[in-house]
Amino acid sequence: MSERELKDRLRRVRAPQETDAAERSWRVVREAHARRSPFTRRHARRRLAGGLLAALAGLGLVLSPAGAEVREWVADVVDDPPGVERAEPSLDRLPGGGRLLVDSAEGSWLVDPDGSRRRLGDYEQSAWSPRGLFAAAVQGNTLSAVDVSEEIGDVRWSLSADAQIAEPQWSPSGVRIAYLAGDSLRVVDGDQSDDRLLRPRVGDVAPAWMPEPEYTGLAGEPAPKHVLAYVGTSGRTARVVEADTGRLLWTQAFTRPIRGLEWTEQEDRLAVLTATRLKLFSRQGRSEESFGFSRGNPALSSDAAGHDRFAVTRWSRKRGRSQLDLLDTPAAEPLFPGPGRFSGVPGRFSGVEWSPSGNWILLEWKAADQWLFLSPDGKRVRAVSQIAGQFDPGGDGDSEFPAVSGWCCE
Repeated sequence: MSERELKDRLRRVRAPQETDAAERSWRVVREAHARRSPFTRRHARRRLAGGLLAALAGLGLVLSPAGAEVREWVADVVDDPPGVERAEPSLDRLPGGGRLLVDSAEGSWLVDPDGSRRRLGDYEQSAWSPRGLFAAAVQGNTLSAVDVSEEIGDVRWSLSADAQIAEPQWSPSGVRIAYLAGDSLRVVDGDQSDDRLLRPRVGDVAPAWMPEPEYTGLAGEPAPKHVLAYVGTSGRTARVVEADTGRLLWTQAFTRPIRGLEWTEQEDRLAVLTATRLKLFSRQGRSEESFGFSRGNPALSSDAAGHDRFAVTRWSRKRGRSQLDLLDTPAAEPLFPGPGRFSGVPGRFSGVEWSPSGNWILLEWKAADQWLFLSPDGKRVRAVSQIAGQFDPGGDGDSEFPAVSGWCCE
């Protein structure tokens, strides 16, 4: 007998009373569907799970070894973490205070501490000024400084470039804005004067300004005041320059593409994130601490807060789950590791932000259309659902998931 003939015969084999069991299962599911009551979006997957398990039970799979494997797979796919069942339908306040800048397909928005939302305008990206009085906002080839204090949406100035503008970043002093224009890195003063080219070709990672404390250089000379980190054209080199003069201060190469740059708030250390490592450098470029991640569970994004605390989102390729790690110098502690008490099922966390006070972490969970607010000790979880629709009023319910561009200020 050939292998093909054997497969054909096995496909025709039927378990005892299989047809009757299937008909009974379908009848139960059909009657339950007819009696169903309206339900909100966040319950859909759990009800689907119930229907799948009922059908599997009717077919006899739940009692068999193979059925146990299928049941485990169903649980992996549809089981919700604790936050989902408690998800609130709308945002009525921001834990930790402050305000959010949010970029959606319908423009950029300001979210106030009470959860109310105000649209800034038809922008694609936005970023806070140091004290949260203005936002740097991008629309195509135009960069604008937008008032978000009293006259919200009032444009103070705009400038245009020859290429698409992206990733505006305001310096801590407020007197410089760095931005990408196509492949180039440019810097403009906060009052729109002296728009200049800093580097003609760079990587597509957002640049990062170093805090501006009172200190001196290695030989006692005054330290550079406006120091900027960016990624080189290879995508694997972190470079630090004096923005006012263009002088290269130091550079560090990596074996993997760089996913993010950020300076810590208090220690003036540059954190460089790749898929397999979060590495810290002193302001002079000296290699310091390093946190490693497995290739099968790579890092996606990170955010720093306070005294060298980092929130890092990761993705397990094998299990199809996200997780959040809280890295606190000198120890590294996983917070809500998948598949533990909390994990992103299914899909990836698309972003992470610390609150201005450092008492809350905001996770963007696109697959569940939710924001998750977590306390760093993992004891408090607040979930808010229907996020996409809240930033697309009057939409058809099929809106793109928005991106949080910043959480400011105390």
